[in-house]
Amino acid sequence: MNCIVAKEHMQYIQKNRVMIFGADVNHARVGSMRPSFAAVAGSLDGDARKHAAVLQAQSPRLEIIQVGLGGGRGGLRGRGKWREDRKG
Repeated sequence: MNCIVAKEHMQYIQKNRVMIFGADVNHARVGSMRPSFAAVAGSLDGDARKHAAVLQAQSPRLEIIQVGLGGGRGGLRGRGKWREDRKG
């Protein structure tokens, strides 16, 4: 875990459509031409407890994340349904 959301910010997250996400790219050892892997994970509910993730191989040593966040096939939003039945 890289960070924890402060309690005073959780109220805003619970009452609004906020997606908290993280992303990273991992590479093979230096000099290798093996593919890099990009991953994106994001919250799908108002409590930021339900998550979806996308992992994709991409060109070697590429630092740009090519994983889609959209709702189409392969996109992060397409991996799960946003919960509309939030408390409050």
